[in-house]
Amino acid sequence: MHLGPLQVLKRETWDRICQRLSELDRQVTDQGQHLTQLDQRFNQTCLERDELKAEVERLQQCVQPYELVTPPKGKPTREAMFGVMRGWTTQFEVDGKFVAGPIGMCSDLRMLWHMDIIGGAVNKRALELGPLEGAHTKTMIEHGAREVVSIEGFPACWLRCLIVKEAYQLHQAQFLFGNFCDYVADYQGPKFDFVLAAGVLYHQENPARLILDLARLTDQVLVWSQVADETHPNGAEATVEAGGRTYRGRINDYLGARRVEKGYCGGLHSVAFWMYPEEMRRAFIDAGFRFIVERRWGATPSGPSVLFVASKYPCGQTATK
Repeated sequence: MHLGPLQVLKRETWDRICQRLSELDRQVTDQGQHLTQLDQRFNQTCLERDELKAEVERLQQCVQPYELVTPPKGKPTREAMFGVMRGWTTQFEVDGKFVAGPIGMCSDLRMLWHMDIIGGAVNKRALELGPLEGAHTKTMIEHGAREVVSIEGFPACWLRCLIVKEAYQLHQAQFLFGNFCDYVADYQGPKFDFVLAAGVLYHQENPARLILDLARLTDQVLVWSQVADETHPNGAEATVEAGGRTYRGRINDYLGARRVEKGYCGGLHSVAFWMYPEEMRRAFIDAGFRFIVERRWGATPSGPSVLFVASKYPCGQTATK
């Protein structure tokens, strides 16, 4: 059908309009995608900002506890040393007074049981994983240890250990700052008579690997640890591998507590692996600690726990040199 001039003009106008609409649609789509990318970048920037703010707050917690303290009047005292830092967990006795924190870890029955099972620490050389504030270090030295190497990964806890060392003149103690998993993995020195692993295995990403590494540098490990069950912790079931074997447990997600929670003294990573109790025992046996002396220990608010001594030889005997 023949189109008149007016109809041709309308058709051309319609085509231009449609073409322009198509171009505008593409622009809107492109700009929408760009806005989505901007939103993602904005959200990522906000997340990074919040993480940095949390890290600043965490670092401030390491600084403020001892920077803002004013020395008391009068002559220096041991009691005043404990006032240098705030946020103590452990209760210490100084000159007949109880100072620092609320928990009496210097008379910890778990630690006293450990000392009894291994026949004390007289003239023994020990490695302590995660001393917290040095209470168990003090106990080992009071039971005769000739040297205790303690490795702490939290700055505030490490500084509190130094206060305890000075307050009680614990010359046999050496407090190192760092990751004890790296220390154990790289250790090339003489064997330790025993290793104290109290309250640390359940804070590791792979406790089975740490247990296997400990077998190179000691014949005896003293253990207290939280362990997994059907409901604790509330993370998913998982496995870890060490020495070609797998071990079952559950994931514990700290949910960012290390960055934002005051007084946090858990693991150095964002998640940890809680082994089932039978799996933890198997990991020690697989690593060569064939003799396990265990005491039934009650649950904590966080879940079930275990208390035992794992040895390569029966407790009460000495290692074959």
